[in-house]
Amino acid sequence: QALLDAHAALAAAGAPGEQAVAQAAKEQASGSGAGADVAKAALTALLDDLNTPAALSELSAPLKLVNDLLTTKAGRKQADRLVVLARAQQGISAALALLGLLPPAVDGGAHAASAQPAGAAATPSPASLEALLAELRRLALVRAGLTEAHVAAKIEARAAARGAKDFAAADAIRVELAAQGGGI
Repeated sequence: QALLDAHAALAAAGAPGEQAVAQAAKEQASGSGAGADVAKAALTALLDDLNTPAALSELSAPLKLVNDLLTTKAGRKQADRLVVLARAQQGISAALALLGLLPPAVDGGAHAASAQPAGAAATPSPASLEALLAELRRLALVRAGLTEAHVAAKIEARAAARGAKDFAAADAIRVELAAQGGGI
């Protein structure tokens, strides 16, 4: 979701967002910059006896950074926000590529990487990220033995309970969903 949100923010920025993406892609291709550091750290972890948990943990800081840049007042006001966001997006994409976790393009075309310099990380398309998130939601529901309709009904019931200021009932619904493998 963070990659999808970063892509949307960079696209919404227009030309400055495109320039930030291009700059981050060049840095990634040359092996410099914060994005390249994330990919290098993930690769180092994988080279250490295929330490996948350590490689995945390298995504924590850039994902938090993306979330902070997109959701906090200080992050939204940061002067170099777009460049930092693009670098984080490149680093996350490169690490996911190393792990084989980049979703395939589902929009009929190639990833945005076709316009990037050689060596730059393929940035998944928004459509491929949305498809991946939908599939993950579907799998989570199947694993928990739930349906979207059931979860939606529980969410609506919880919202109604909160609206009626029946916080005990709202908490009970939240706890029930959590016990079933869902979370709100």
